[in-house]
Amino acid sequence: KQTFVLLMTSVFGLLIGKVVRTMFKVVAYFIGIIALIMMVLQYLGIIYITVNFDFLSEIMQWTYLQAKQLGFAEHLFFWVPMVYGLRRKRVLGIL
Repeated sequence: KQTFVLLMTSVFGLLIGKVVRTMFKVVAYFIGIIALIMMVLQYLGIIYITVNFDFLSEIMQWTYLQAKQLGFAEHLFFWVPMVYGLRRKRVLGIL
């Protein structure tokens, strides 16, 4: 009975993981398509997009302070980008 419960838990975990991953991909592709459309509209001169770098800087500072308050600042701003970079370069074969 415990083995069956463990098996069902792992199967449901895998299914939920696949559903979440699929939803994330759909949202990411949707954002990418919207960004591409905006770039085309800007290239055609229909709209003009400006980037407020001061606002971006304030958002990053606020995010760092919130992560530091929770104790995740080192992970969020160092380990996550480093592991992702190593993964993209296929240095870590296990990830």
